[in-house]
Amino acid sequence: MSEAQKTPAIPEPATSVVLIRDAQAPRADGGRLEVLITERHGNLEVAGGALVFPGGKVDLCDSAEDLCPGVERAEDFAFRICGIREVFEETGIVIGRDAAGRPVSAELQDRLVARIHEADGPGLFNALLKSEGIEPDPDALVPLAHWITPRIRPRRFDARFYLAAMPAGQREISDGLEAVEAFWAAPEEIIERHAHDINVLMFPTRMTLGLLGGARDVAEAIARMRGRRVVPVEPRLEKRDDGIYAHVPEEAGFGGATFPFQLKTRIPGAAMLQPVA
Repeated sequence: MSEAQKTPAIPEPATSVVLIRDAQAPRADGGRLEVLITERHGNLEVAGGALVFPGGKVDLCDSAEDLCPGVERAEDFAFRICGIREVFEETGIVIGRDAAGRPVSAELQDRLVARIHEADGPGLFNALLKSEGIEPDPDALVPLAHWITPRIRPRRFDARFYLAAMPAGQREISDGLEAVEAFWAAPEEIIERHAHDINVLMFPTRMTLGLLGGARDVAEAIARMRGRRVVPVEPRLEKRDDGIYAHVPEEAGFGGATFPFQLKTRIPGAAMLQPVA
């Protein structure tokens, strides 16, 4: 094996945004929380056909000096702006504020969506927002999780996951390129339907959804996650007789240190979130 093959790939910085809303009517269990999930185009090299949160790689333009003047920049500022940009590119949703400091209205969103092709390129998203007097709202994103692709993979990502409320009055669309479909569903429903298939619901997506389990609405989910200690997690995989298991730091707050990754026998989705010995 060559030295190049022995050296793990350097993780690329990336962001995913977990958008949540309250359903119009409560479910049978009384909960109303829904999550926005996008289905990636099957022809994509990375996670083709998977169900994911909107997101993508951090770009140099995400740390432009003229973005959000007067806002104190945390070390993850570029990750947050990346998330806001990717959410718009993939779903048309705008996490930002207008010139009066108000959240972007439905009418303003429609104007931006009509010009969404103008954001297709480095720095163009920033230019589009400025043309409409809008600033991104990085404070609207609540840190949720931090996943690093295992070093055995040929391509790796250092991905920050954030929680954000769906802006009132706005709507979601699919870009038809990376995201072929966007839909809302309860976290528990997504897990139950897809947790057994690691190619459809990847391990970080499944475990991040699990953090929201039991939250009845947006207010409860955000209150629960605000101030959460986020620990970088690079899963270590272990083969056993019944399948593959993932080891994560116990301090990461997922309720344990070892979880099913991909099992030979299908089990209930909720059981895929339960730690094992």
